[in-house]
Parts: sequence; structure tokens; C-alpha cells
Amino acid sequence: MIALKNHRPVLQSGHCVFSDYDRDWFDGILQEAADRAGVPLPFREEIVNAIMLYLETACPLNSLPIDYLFRRIRLMLENVGLTPLARHLREQTPPVEIPLDHMASRAPMPLFFFTALKTELDHLKSLGLNTYNFSGKKQCVLAMEGGKRWNRKAQALLEELDSFLEQEASA
Repeated sequence: MIALKNHRPVLQSGHCVFSDYDRDWFDGILQEAADRAGVPLPFREEIVNAIMLYLETACPLNSLPIDYLFRRIRLMLENVGLTPLARHLREQTPPVEIPLDHMASRAPMPLFFFTALKTELDHLKSLGLNTYNFSGKKQCVLAMEGGKRWNRKAQALLEELDSFLEQEASA
């Protein structure tokens, strides 16, 4: 028997499963689709509530493929007259947490850190994971700088890290 958090199925993308997803994730996905479609997003809370209600009470599956979930969401949006939103809904996984400070503790030199981070992101992308939350950026920079105080060099490295993350996220 599998115990599911909040009585929701786990989401599956390839060999990866996600049990920790929430309303905010669905809210962000819908807003992103509305922004791309150039349309307002009426009844956002009600739409998210309908998705959550389906997952918590009506979905008969313990493991739900993400592509199936997005087909269901698109169909629901089309049925309520939000076809432009449905067309711009991008299939994506719940965010994967990447603790940059832990990576920097294993590879404290910038060259090795950025190489390890690129390898990790490429691996996640190959698994179909395309949404990330990066944590511990300032601690990461301090670890690579070898210092305990924030200075101009640390700020420049943080800006380089932000640029790298933005470039990798859009690739």
C-alpha cells in the first residue's frame, strides 16, 4: 500500500515521480499560459480548485502521468470556453529543488561548480524535468569565495551565477 500526501496521486514524468505539488504550482502554470496567450485569467481560483478536487477525490489512479494530467486540464479549459488558454498551456513538471549551497560545498571552485551544475541540469532535462527552484545562492557564492563577508567580488559572482541559471533555464 502507498500512502499519498493529501490523497493526491503522485505525478509521473518518465522514471521520475512527484508527490510534493500544490495549488501554487497549478496557479503559476495557468498564469503562464494566460500571459503567453495574451488573455485574462478569469476564475483562476475556481479552476485550480477544480483541478485539486479532481486529483483528491475523483482521480482513480495512484500514479498519474503528467501528459495525461495536462490533457485533462486542457479539455476542462476548452469545455469552459478558455480555448486560447488551453492552447498555450505548456506541459511541465513540478519544480525540482536544487540546493546550490550543497553543490558548492562539494565543488567549491567556480570552474568545478559550474561544470557540476551544468551536468546536473543536463541530466534533469534528459529525464524530462524542466522546472527548477534554486536555493542557497548566497551561501553558494560565499562558499566559492571562501569568505564569510559579502563583498564586490561575491556580488559579481552572484550576478554571474544568476546569468548562468537564467541561460540554462531558457535552453
